[in-house]
Amino acid sequence: MSVGRFCQLFTIVTTLAYVLFIGLFSYTYVQECSGDWGKFNPLLEEKSGQGNCSVTFKVFFRAAGPDRSFLKWETIYDGGWLLGRKNGKGVYTSFSDNRYEGNFFDDKRDGPGEMRMASGLRYVGRWTNDSFTHTDNTIEIHPKGKRIIKAKFQGSTVKALPDGPGTLELGGRFMMMRVLMEGGQGRSVSGRFCGGLFCDRGSARLSDKSYLSIESMRTVRQFGRRTTEGTLNLRGTKLNWNGRDVLPLDKEAPRESAEVVEIMSQLAEFEDLVFSTAPWIESELYTFEEVDKEQKEKKAQKTEEEKMKKDQKQKTSTAKPKEEL
Repeated sequence: MSVGRFCQLFTIVTTLAYVLFIGLFSYTYVQECSGDWGKFNPLLEEKSGQGNCSVTFKVFFRAAGPDRSFLKWETIYDGGWLLGRKNGKGVYTSFSDNRYEGNFFDDKRDGPGEMRMASGLRYVGRWTNDSFTHTDNTIEIHPKGKRIIKAKFQGSTVKALPDGPGTLELGGRFMMMRVLMEGGQGRSVSGRFCGGLFCDRGSARLSDKSYLSIESMRTVRQFGRRTTEGTLNLRGTKLNWNGRDVLPLDKEAPRESAEVVEIMSQLAEFEDLVFSTAPWIESELYTFEEVDKEQKEKKAQKTEEEKMKKDQKQKTSTAKPKEEL
């Protein structure tokens, strides 16, 4: 089959699928709010005070109606409001079950707060203008679901990525909540990170409390993903880390080579996880104010249509007696 023929068939199939979906299914969203609303200005309708708002997005069969939806997502915010925007302390739970608890200012995360991801990552520290950026933040990875490591980063972050000096404490390796490899107590990597990757000189602490010197690290791209390569030094033995394995340069491989490989592999996995999660952390939270405006516009449009129909009806009723005369 030629490429042109394939493109034609693909276009026809996707168009038919879209038409079928539009014909059979529909969607809607409903916002519900409740709270002890106070008003600083009686002319403003926006919410101010403590309250709860939720938006539910539903997908349903047109024949059944929205009350019998088969797919439903819900976003909830419970906390402080000021003129229709999130302000003060509050708890925000997204449709994907990611949860932020902390301080808000002008509808954005700002100040101390904690973000718990459904995937098992936890971001604790200070937020600046809706961004996880501060010199002393914490990123924790807890085993959940598929194969994953256990780790804790403490240091500087910029846009939810380790950036600047920091220390990464390493635990074990897990798969489906079962331990694949016990984490040696005291394992850690210290040094400088750049945009989520270890990028400078540093050191790694082994489980026997000996230290591995990281003399240089550089960023490379392998198999479509970013990774690091560099030169290590363990008690005078120079080692080369190629992103997957440790190779001795001038002597025989030390007995701790397997542990060095595990430490560097967990470092690489940590870099991959935070790099793939950062866009979700930095994405804007749902703005209930937009739904309020849209609902007000729909309400105003409906009121205007009803008024026009009423005026038209009155004109028709007044015109009939004149015709009879």
